[in-house]
Amino acid sequence: MMISLWSRAKSGLFSRGKWDRILWGTLWEGIKLDEIVKNGQKISW
Repeated sequence: MMISLWSRAKSGLFSRGKWDRILWGTLWEGIKLDEIVKNGQKISW
């Protein structure tokens, strides 16, 4: 699903601005989540 959103955004079907923020925000959340998971594996909860 991320891929199709990304390709649609790149092809310019979405108006820029709002969708860019949503896409990049989602990407950024994913990166942060990934870091938390990695750190979580080092730290015993």
